[in-house]
Amino acid sequence: MVADGNKPGFSGYAAERDAAADDDPTPASAFSEVSERIGEVRDYAAYYVKARVDKLKVSLRNILVMAALGVVGLIAGGALVVTAVVLLCTGIAQALTALFGGHAWAGNLVTAVLLLGAVGAVAYIAMTKITKTSKERMVHAYEQLKREQRADHGTDVHERAEEQRATGG
Repeated sequence: MVADGNKPGFSGYAAERDAAADDDPTPASAFSEVSERIGEVRDYAAYYVKARVDKLKVSLRNILVMAALGVVGLIAGGALVVTAVVLLCTGIAQALTALFGGHAWAGNLVTAVLLLGAVGAVAYIAMTKITKTSKERMVHAYEQLKREQRADHGTDVHERAEEQRATGG
């Protein structure tokens, strides 16, 4: 079949059907044409939905693969850090053992005390800094709120509370 010159893009059976429909515009043929078009739209919609579902499945699979790789990477990285720490501790303990005349218990004990003390000091410094920064942010936020209250109402919550205390109410 050749393409219908009057209907660009139509060829074969569809072109013949459309040519026949132009010749016979009965309600039955119009209904038939509408039902065929509805079926075609239904198929296209199903195709679209299937493509979207498949795209979602592929995206989900990619996310799961990346998460699994991340977990494996974290485990490998953690093992590497643990190994490095063990080797460092062993090296320090052996060096101190040599300094203490071959007494391994002394080298191990001093190493443990030094390293635990260092961990405790770092934790204390970090917590102090985090707490201080958090408190400063909170104080700044409340000072800003009080400035906004004074700008909006001519007074702030603390000034209003002092007025209430002064009047006994």
